[in-house]
Amino acid sequence: MSEVLVGNAMKPKVIYHISDSYRSKNGWVYFLLSQDKRYLKIGKTNADLSARINAANSIEIFKENQFKLLLAYSDSRLEGEFLSYFGKYRARYNWLEPTSIRKHLTYDELWKIATYYSRTKHGFYRKNHVTNAIQKYGQTTRDELCKIPPKKLAPKLVYIIEEKLGLVKI
Repeated sequence: MSEVLVGNAMKPKVIYHISDSYRSKNGWVYFLLSQDKRYLKIGKTNADLSARINAANSIEIFKENQFKLLLAYSDSRLEGEFLSYFGKYRARYNWLEPTSIRKHLTYDELWKIATYYSRTKHGFYRKNHVTNAIQKYGQTTRDELCKIPPKKLAPKLVYIIEEKLGLVKI
């Protein structure tokens, strides 16, 4: 297990419980898992980790998920790398067509909704109709939220993240 010197004590670079958190000079990249294990929130903070998790749970769009710490690593610079790594699961799109508003969609889900909308409106499929619908009704958010398969991926998340951090070998 890798450790870092904080004051006069060695502290772990990776933590699994909020009670183990400490003020890290490198900040934290953190992974929060929703109570239903359907959403993973990836974020970073240079402030108090427990305060950041409490703040995430009080944000209106995340309130219903009630996130818990999965793990945190003492290096906030890794956030972008992990957001890219979990890119296909990013739920960063909203569909704002007035009769069927949907939030926290992956790009594939957004494309399917826009395709259905276009086929319904025009009676046939054309790629440019779908892209036009996405431009008109699609919204990209800055949410660092990933929609994960709860049975397929959720049980493996800690191992996947630890492997990416180089903490475990295959």
